[in-house]
Amino acid sequence: MFNGRSRVQKKGNRLGDCRRNGGKQVKEANQEAQLTPPQGRVLKLILSWLREHDFSEDKYQQAKAIWLRYLKQVDPNTRPTFANTRLWAAAVLYALGLQGGYRTMTGPRLAAAFGVSPISIHNRGTEILRTLASAEQQEDNLVRMHRFFPSEEAAKAFHDLIAFTQRSEEWMNYVAAVFEEFILWEKAALSFDLLLELLISTTCDRVLPEGKSIITIYLARKQDLGGDERGFLEQMEASRFSLFQVTAWEKEGAVRFKDLFRGDEVPVAMNGIIAPSGSFMMGRIMPGSPEEGKPWRPVVFMTALEAPTVAALEAEAKKWFWQYSVAHKGWATQEDFIRENGYRFLRWYLEHDTARV
Repeated sequence: MFNGRSRVQKKGNRLGDCRRNGGKQVKEANQEAQLTPPQGRVLKLILSWLREHDFSEDKYQQAKAIWLRYLKQVDPNTRPTFANTRLWAAAVLYALGLQGGYRTMTGPRLAAAFGVSPISIHNRGTEILRTLASAEQQEDNLVRMHRFFPSEEAAKAFHDLIAFTQRSEEWMNYVAAVFEEFILWEKAALSFDLLLELLISTTCDRVLPEGKSIITIYLARKQDLGGDERGFLEQMEASRFSLFQVTAWEKEGAVRFKDLFRGDEVPVAMNGIIAPSGSFMMGRIMPGSPEEGKPWRPVVFMTALEAPTVAALEAEAKKWFWQYSVAHKGWATQEDFIRENGYRFLRWYLEHDTARV
């Protein structure tokens, strides 16, 4: 489903991975040496419980990374004392269990093992995940949110679209079903950019039973809408979420993105962000101007994907595509699939690779 990198590119990435992993290990060792006695006891409790239950070294590292990353992100001015070490250890394991779907790390089981209440474990565990998710958003998202709405008119047009969608009886149940599909399993409150991406996916990507998206129907009914408002909504209607491979440099700092699900190529202005040829990107792009031939631009969410992440995501995507094809009785194209499931890719990415620091 995805194209592989060249041999030279892979070699360069392995060298980069070694440097990053070596640097990460040094940072972890330094941070671990600076833990307070209660913080160190929490880590020992976590690793001891994992060893007693025969988890792999990989899970030790993931749990350690969750704890160290959380401590790194906690505001020093409001940082707790971590006196209840058993509660914090159970909360980290609970967070690890939510991310990996491990039945042995449920609230009740951990409560029995550590002698603390399930609700306390849940509250602490979800707080940890919320903090880490917020940090990942800041580190990984290459897009600045203020660039999404180019003007007050554009922001108003989007607001009116969402308000009309929420009030429409013919779409209300559909929108509620989409949100239920994705939000009910969220482990933490959605950040603004995630919510925005889900709203765009629901109104612009997904297709109603009659074969059109909500925004297409909305624009057809709003014939009196013009100027910047209509122009922005039409650009949003044309936007797409996908996985891309950088194929070449263009003039004026743009690069060519090959859409790995649609098969075409579009020029994208990255505004100073380095995107080497052969590298992979994931996120949403939209036309930068109503004029034909102008570069597109990243919006809401865009991240660079390293080779191991691409390989892991490809394995998941093949499963999702098979399920999607079966649900549609074999009548499924890759473009239809990514239009319906783009948000699933984004959520997978944000929860993947918990060992990053």
